[in-house]
Amino acid sequence: MCIRDRNKDMADVSDASSLDGCCRDNEEDEVHLCRASTDGETRGARWLRLSAAMGNEQEAGLAMREWDSFWEMGLEPDAADRVQIQKDMNRTFADEEFSTGVFTSTLKRLLTVVSYYHPDGYTQSMNFIAAMALQQLHKDVPGVQEHQVYGFVKSMFTHLIPGYHTKHLTAVQVDSLVLRDLFRECHPATYQALEEQMITPEVLCVEWLLGIHTTTLSLPAAACLWDVLLSRGRNQLLRCCLLLLEYCAASDGSRDPRGLLHSMRTRLRSCTEKSVKQMVREGAAGLEGKIPEARISELQLQHRRELTAMFENRQLKHSILRLQAHTTLTPQVADQLQRQLRELKGDQQSGGLSRDQFRQMLGDVPNAAGLARLLFDTLDADQSDDLSAAEILRGLALTQSRSAEGFVRQLCELFDADASGSLDRAETRVMVDWLMRIWEHPPTEEQVEDMVSRMFSTLDADQSGTLDPDELALGCSSFPLMTQCYGKLSGIAIAKREAVVTKIHEDRGCCHVCAVQ
Repeated sequence: MCIRDRNKDMADVSDASSLDGCCRDNEEDEVHLCRASTDGETRGARWLRLSAAMGNEQEAGLAMREWDSFWEMGLEPDAADRVQIQKDMNRTFADEEFSTGVFTSTLKRLLTVVSYYHPDGYTQSMNFIAAMALQQLHKDVPGVQEHQVYGFVKSMFTHLIPGYHTKHLTAVQVDSLVLRDLFRECHPATYQALEEQMITPEVLCVEWLLGIHTTTLSLPAAACLWDVLLSRGRNQLLRCCLLLLEYCAASDGSRDPRGLLHSMRTRLRSCTEKSVKQMVREGAAGLEGKIPEARISELQLQHRRELTAMFENRQLKHSILRLQAHTTLTPQVADQLQRQLRELKGDQQSGGLSRDQFRQMLGDVPNAAGLARLLFDTLDADQSDDLSAAEILRGLALTQSRSAEGFVRQLCELFDADASGSLDRAETRVMVDWLMRIWEHPPTEEQVEDMVSRMFSTLDADQSGTLDPDELALGCSSFPLMTQCYGKLSGIAIAKREAVVTKIHEDRGCCHVCAVQ
């Protein structure tokens, strides 16, 4: 991401109409959130204190141990993360006076450790968050240690903006959509004007939130919003974003979207520390009554559900495309499956299907209770005692296999507990026991062990001690149990599809796992 030029010598905004009227000249004392508190505490020291209060002593000690262990043990983040961190060194506040060789070297060390311990590794805008924290703490806290800066940055990602810097940027997308809805409610005319110019606040604000305004405001002005975030939390930051959005979106008469965007960026760059401080003190505080916490939480929950469903749908379709070579599944199954799950779960939107709900999905198939138990226990890969749409899809892949060979390949993937690409003896034993039970012949241990031994002596061509999908597929005709179970499960699927077709306008609340296609 390119860094926009910063004008450090901009004059203070003194006009009463600046920031939508929120900034008014007055002689009040410095507010508690900005610069320093009345006891002389510096901003950086206050940030450290506030971040420490979010966690506990164990977290503070953990950050120090993580930092020390990383360097003592010679650990390294993912290679792709190392390459991206190096690329970002030359474009992270490169035009700022504090951006010296020592600062860049320290920042690289900081980001290296952050990316190693962060669940999603190194993600977009982490460099700006870390650099902002590093320069402020070095300026305000003499003798601050690197592990303290790391602990502060980790606390930001963990407690203040969790979910912002992840693979899918889920939380930042949620909050951007919340800003869109609130902006439409609070400033309908301005929202409509932006919409007519094809400028969407939810896209515009992603950059604001990812970098916590470090790439859109001057750093002193952005620091005031960091004060808000640390002292009042994320929702108060969103209220400040609404004020900034209204201010920078004020029409300049341009009918060219590119001209309006340039004007909006220029207005943001013109915001000084003083003007943003006044906005925080007066404008955002006034919005608390107009936009209560409950309203923000309601919108966040709504959009989180929508985005979760969208991501899940995308993953399901990707999985189905991968399965199409050996199954009759189509991408439309993802939409149908999610719709049927919503119908069955009703108002209960979170989590997967319970055992009783899964049993209900099977309908009136023979031995539905026993079949449901066997399928449920096998499909519940994470042993959460409920089934997600992705886990149910694994079962559909079995019932919708194009051939016995395809069925066997899906079996191999289903029972490959360690995801090694083949089945060892223990995994094969579990598969054989399951197949025998599906065929309604609960086996003895001796029967299972006998079949497993015969399978390995017959099918393990390379004597590797494992059975891969090709070996199982080539030898499935030698072991009728596999083809018999394929016929039974695929027959159930065909019967259920026919039943749904004949009752398509009846009993809309009843869902059938084998009839989603």
